[in-house]
Amino acid sequence: MNTANKITMSRIFLSVIILVLLLFPWHQVGIDMPVYIVNGNINMELKYIIAGVLFIVASLTDFVDGKVARK
Repeated sequence: MNTANKITMSRIFLSVIILVLLLFPWHQVGIDMPVYIVNGNINMELKYIIAGVLFIVASLTDFVDGKVARK
């Protein structure tokens, strides 16, 4: 397996983590995510912040994968 394929597999793994993070009913199993106030009037749960960061990382791996695959 070459480097471009490894990067692609990591992106697939990250997408599964994002889906589980967003779709799993955390409150039903007794885990309450902290809520942060953004700009004074927007309430945002921690799971959305984590999912956003992971999405950015996955997007960057797409860019890197393209550069590596073209070489």
